[in-house]
Amino acid sequence: ETKDPAPPVEDAHPSEHHGEAFRDAPFEYRWMVAEGDEVQLDVFLPGVATALELKGELETEVPAEAEIAGRRALLAFHIARYLGGYEALNARRWAPLRQAIQRDLALIGSRKQAEGALLDLGSSLPSPTLTGYALDSMSAARFVEIEVPVGYMEAAGSFILTNLDSKGLVNVDDPAWLKGEERSRRLALTALLYRILAEAGPGTMPLEMQERFRVMRQTVERSINLSSDPLTLANAGLGSIAYADKFLGEQIAGSKARRVLRRILEEQQDGHWKPTWSDSPTGTIMATAACLELVALLNPDAVIPIREDALRALRVARQPVS
Repeated sequence: ETKDPAPPVEDAHPSEHHGEAFRDAPFEYRWMVAEGDEVQLDVFLPGVATALELKGELETEVPAEAEIAGRRALLAFHIARYLGGYEALNARRWAPLRQAIQRDLALIGSRKQAEGALLDLGSSLPSPTLTGYALDSMSAARFVEIEVPVGYMEAAGSFILTNLDSKGLVNVDDPAWLKGEERSRRLALTALLYRILAEAGPGTMPLEMQERFRVMRQTVERSINLSSDPLTLANAGLGSIAYADKFLGEQIAGSKARRVLRRILEEQQDGHWKPTWSDSPTGTIMATAACLELVALLNPDAVIPIREDALRALRVARQPVS
């Protein structure tokens, strides 16, 4: 049910008006401030309307060649998780989200090369970044009990781990990743991929790759003491939490993640974070999202005073990159 919007009032100084906001519709009130000039006030429940708009975009058919495999499934998963938090996820809304995840898994299967990699569409080169996003989306699909071939996940993990150097850093110049100072961008990408692999769990990693994963983990965990980059630090902290949970069966965040939390809270600037090695708006979005996720996981109360600034910063950063 929704209420009809209140009728316009010709009143330059309207008195107080009351109404209700619903999950699918805002409370609306309109009034005239001068001839031909109308003001409209919309009050939504926080974020649910935006999530539903995103769901509408998700259901729009997009040619496969215009998509990046894995992104759509991950978006659908997080929209479902978000709506579930507001008790706004019903069977009618879940059905198209589930279909979007399944379509994307099929796209991953069609794009996957023999060695498990996904190609960057611009350069036609195998991309650890895009392969990592695909693995992330496959993990999300399994979490909501959608069947994913284990071979897909093992192949993606093997490709990522095969493309590490002897120190555990990604050794590929990946055009799909952010640009910037070479070692810092490689360390940041390594931390992101470590987090994705840790969240996927040991069951998706071939035995012959476990030593490479160990070296990668040690490199990323050392960065917690040595790096000042928020994007690297946040993904290293989230990866250490996932590793403790999935590989060691420990539900409590360890000292490494707590140390990262203290550092990124000290580094935040008006509710957002930027990579130290990139001025890209995409980098601001990624760093802010990862840092907020870690803060919300370990200290939800610390999000409250910065969330409005964070949302504002994300909106500004999003504009140039759609």
